[in-house]
Amino acid sequence: MQQSVRVSSARASCAPASSLAPASDQVRVVALELFVTQGFNGVSVRRLASAIGVQAGSLYNHFDSKQGLLYELIEDYEEALLYVLRKQQCHGHDPRQAVRSYIDAYIRFLLANHLGAALTRFEFRSLSSAQQRHIQGVRRRYHDLLGEMIREGMRRRLFAIGNVVAVVHALIAMLEGAPDCPPAEGASSIEWLIEHFQALVLKSLVADSAALT
Repeated sequence: MQQSVRVSSARASCAPASSLAPASDQVRVVALELFVTQGFNGVSVRRLASAIGVQAGSLYNHFDSKQGLLYELIEDYEEALLYVLRKQQCHGHDPRQAVRSYIDAYIRFLLANHLGAALTRFEFRSLSSAQQRHIQGVRRRYHDLLGEMIREGMRRRLFAIGNVVAVVHALIAMLEGAPDCPPAEGASSIEWLIEHFQALVLKSLVADSAALT
C-alpha cells in the first residue's frame, strides 16, 4: 500500500481530459497537502474541489465524506508504516541490530512521508472515536514489534529496562520527533540522523556499555 494513495481503476471515456472527474489518487494527494497546510477544519469540500479544478459534487465519486477521506489518508499512512517495519523485521537475529533496523526504517519512512506524518500527528483528534480506535490498533501492532525486540534483548541479558510498554511509547515518541532534530555541525545527511538516534535508543536500553558492541 502506498502512503496516502489507494490505487483506483480508471474509467474509460472519450470525453475531453478537462471534463474528466479527478482520479482518486489525485484527490488524495491534493487533500493531504491542504489538510496539512490549512488544517482539516479549514478545508471545505468546495475548497478541495476548487484546488483540483472540478465541481464539488464530482468528488463524492471518490469518498463518502470529508471525514471519511481524512480517515483513509491517516489509515493509509499508518498501515504503510506498519508494512515497512514488518518487512525489515529479522527473527532470531541480534536484537540490537533488530532495533537499529527498526529505527532506520522508521526514520526513513517519516522523512519520505512528511505530509502523512504531519497529518496523523495533528489531525488524529478530528477522527471519530471508532476511527481513532482502529488507528490505535494499527499503531499497537508496530509498537508490539519494537516491544518484542526489546524483550528478546532482555532475555539475552543485553537490555535492562523496567516497563517495556512505557519504554516503547517513549521511544516511538522520540522517533516521531527525529525529523525535527537539527544535525550536528558539518553534518546534514539522513545517515547521521539515523545513527544519532540508533545510538541514543540503544544507550537507553543496554544493560551495560559492553552490550553496545
